Amino acid sequence: MFNIHTHIILTSIKIDLPSNEDIRNSFIKRGFQSVGTCATKTPINSKGDCHVYSLPYLFDDLLFLSNCFQGGQFNKVRMLMMLDRYSFEEKLFKIISEDFPFLQK
Repeated sequence: MFNIHTHIILTSIKIDLPSNEDIRNSFIKRGFQSVGTCATKTPINSKGDCHVYSLPYLFDDLLFLSNCFQGGQFNKVRMLMMLDRYSFEEKLFKIISEDFPFLQK
């Protein structure tokens, strides 16, 4: 059971961040059956974020949710913190209202 969020500030050295699929596959190859991923890169200021979590998600809070969230069942989550460099769209709020039935904060 895990929930990992990393924030990367890229330097002058070129680093290619892996895709969501690459990250998911690396966990699956290590024996984790069901993994959610959300990796984003901001080309303007050379920053990146990666969020990887085990499914089913068994924590009470979910921090730093971003626009790349694809949905899932998060029945235990009571507190959600969203953070992204891009504005949130209505579609994301619809997914959240359906996938977080017990959200309080």
